[in-house]
Amino acid sequence: MDILFYHDMSAFQRRAFPVLKSQCAVNSLKLGILDYYSQDGNESNDHMFAVGIKHDDVVAVFMQAQSLYFFAQEAHFDESIHCAIEEFLRRDIAIPKVMGAGDTALRFAEAWKKRTQTDFRFAGKDYLHELRHIGDTQPTRGTLQRATLEDMPELKPLFSTYYREDSGIAKTDEELEQCITEQLAEDEIYFWDDNGIKCMVTAILPFDSGVELTHVFTRPEDRKRGYATACITEVCRTLFQRYASIVLFVDQKKIAANSLYTKIGFQFVDEMNSYTLSGAAEF
Repeated sequence: MDILFYHDMSAFQRRAFPVLKSQCAVNSLKLGILDYYSQDGNESNDHMFAVGIKHDDVVAVFMQAQSLYFFAQEAHFDESIHCAIEEFLRRDIAIPKVMGAGDTALRFAEAWKKRTQTDFRFAGKDYLHELRHIGDTQPTRGTLQRATLEDMPELKPLFSTYYREDSGIAKTDEELEQCITEQLAEDEIYFWDDNGIKCMVTAILPFDSGVELTHVFTRPEDRKRGYATACITEVCRTLFQRYASIVLFVDQKKIAANSLYTKIGFQFVDEMNSYTLSGAAEF
């Protein structure tokens, strides 16, 4: 089975998407987990979608933000894993982490370990939630705003704190500005304004009919004041006018966050297990 990397969205939609929609990967696609774009034709950027088609068999591989989501039919799962790994090694693409439902990611990690003579470790479990309805929430002072480049001075310190808390990464001012500029160009950043930005959320633009929420973050000094609930609720009202599905991932250990999303109207859909992979050895 060949792995075909599509870097032209129209070609992908015309040739691969009709086949994918008829296969088991369609459930994941419809949830809006998948995103796709190419940057200057660079196959090594960290947002990538790969599809392999042979007759009516499908394997779909998706990389985003240095994580890999792997989808394949069970009947051809082992073959699909083998093909995907060989293709990533051939293209010298680093796979720091793999995520998948059930034992999907574990099976990929085990195959990666065997092929590369490296190791892996369990990195955690995320819950996938999908918005079913928008619940009743208490009104909160302030208003929802969609961010623009003019908001850069206030966005940078918020993103800086987010990256430090979420990933332990300290980004430079230049890195922050580049990251925010790219997100504003490719996705939609919203924030809650109450005499200043209190919290934010990014909507990853859709693949198929869904959209994913990420970078949900409230300034430490403004937490437990209802800002996050208000911001996410109003973002969902706005997005529901355009998209049929809204999803997000939540760390299993974040009990308060899982409770918050349930209150807003999200329901548990699936759980995703993550594994951190060691770098591949020389071949």
